[in-house]
Amino acid sequence: MNTPWLHTEHSLKTLTFSGVFLLFAFMCKKEEEKPVQSVDLYQVSEINSRLLNRSVTYAVLLPEEYNTGRDSFPVVYLLHGFGDNFTAWKLGGNIEYYAGAYATVTGPVIYVMPDGYNSYYVNRYNGKFPYMDMFVNELVPAVDSLFRTRKGSIHRAVMGYSMGGYGAMILPLKHPEIFSTGVCLSMSFRTDEQYLAEPQSVFNYQFGAIFGGTGSSGTGRITEYFKEHSPFYLFRAEDLSPYSHLRFLIDCGDDEEQLNITNDDLHVLMRQQNLPHSYRVRNGAHSWDYWHASLPEAFGFIADGFHQQNTSTDQEIPYSLTYPAPAQFDSITTSGNTATVHIVKPPSYKETEKYPSIYIISEDDRNEISGQSLDRFALLNDAMIKGKIPPALIVNIPHLSTDDLIGNIQLIIARTDSLFHTIASPGKRIALGFGNTGADMLSVIRSASGDFVGCFLYNANIPDSLNEPVAGVFYYLDQTDDNASYTGYNRMYKQLKYNNMPFEYRVRQSTTPFNAMQTGLYYSLHNMYLKLSN
Repeated sequence: MNTPWLHTEHSLKTLTFSGVFLLFAFMCKKEEEKPVQSVDLYQVSEINSRLLNRSVTYAVLLPEEYNTGRDSFPVVYLLHGFGDNFTAWKLGGNIEYYAGAYATVTGPVIYVMPDGYNSYYVNRYNGKFPYMDMFVNELVPAVDSLFRTRKGSIHRAVMGYSMGGYGAMILPLKHPEIFSTGVCLSMSFRTDEQYLAEPQSVFNYQFGAIFGGTGSSGTGRITEYFKEHSPFYLFRAEDLSPYSHLRFLIDCGDDEEQLNITNDDLHVLMRQQNLPHSYRVRNGAHSWDYWHASLPEAFGFIADGFHQQNTSTDQEIPYSLTYPAPAQFDSITTSGNTATVHIVKPPSYKETEKYPSIYIISEDDRNEISGQSLDRFALLNDAMIKGKIPPALIVNIPHLSTDDLIGNIQLIIARTDSLFHTIASPGKRIALGFGNTGADMLSVIRSASGDFVGCFLYNANIPDSLNEPVAGVFYYLDQTDDNASYTGYNRMYKQLKYNNMPFEYRVRQSTTPFNAMQTGLYYSLHNMYLKLSN
């Protein structure tokens, strides 16, 4: 008799459960169909930091896609320099424009710009202002909770300039579980030697307050806390495996007052320690003009990190591969007629005019002109036609022993000046050295002191035991960041810098050896023009 009742109760319960389920499903469906709430793409906010016992202001720039879907996005933290604040990347960096202009490279990204004060983005040595702890334990979690961010270190990058450039290195070094990529623009830090040479007032205010040693001089400034936060010490550790997956792009202009030395020395150390990184040096100083020019490659580097790929390719250079006509070739011989020096006349060569001259020591030419030399002639020929360099005579010297080269250089110059319409003046002669002929070209410049106004070297084998550069000669040093002679370049660069001698220094993306030298040649044409036109 109770069975129907029991059956009915069971049926009612089943119906009630089904109704609730349908109602829940309906509500979920309605929630899914709810349009995404639009938010301002540029926002200024703050967190109340328990660690710093104060509020910290930061700006956020969201991608346009943030308002059109429910995707999550990787995050780039943009760090400012000493004395600036969270507005720097908006006002000076014009980040809204550049983020939009390179969105096709990076994909949709969230940019976060925090106030860094003058913290160097680390904790103070005395524990009174633990900025780095705030950054990783409060700021990053707050951003992740408030915005649709992708979690994990491969989805976070740090980019900064000056003091922020150091922050972009030290944050991944100290917290590789949080950040995997750092882009360091004109990184502000010091080698030990530079640290000791800082004026006392500058040291106390800018560094002593952060790393300890305020009021100290000499080695008393090199505190243990400084060592714990110096990449020059961190990269000499026995175990470098914690840094093995980190990606760094270091970019610093050759006209910096002293940071170019810091960054170049760090590049040398990282090469010696086999720590992968990308390194760039271009013309420029400590300015937004320089950092804006860095952004195209920086954005690509960051995107590669997010997508775990390498999309860098050889940079194409626009020149015609039209080789000089046979009528433009002539030749002279060295002492005893042991070797042939090929002469390439400019396209507009006239017997009634006189021309400057470009001396090249070829890597592979003996008695025949190689394909690589022909490509160089084509590039220079094209530059003369387009007015990028003045019409000039090319003097292509075959690969000789260093002694034979030094013994014949004066004869080669004399015969060239007497047989062809060259301007017989040191101010109208430049010398180009490529690859393994670099050391020989430096020997020529030294032995023929006063005969050349400029020496241009491309991925050259500059020896570590380099003699002092020759006074009165302009040096153009060009290499890729994987060049084997990186220590020779570093030493020569510093000698030129410390002695206030005229120079330009470039470090570019690694590529195949010949492309590296050809690209370097192309981008040196303006400096070549200046020397040959004076």
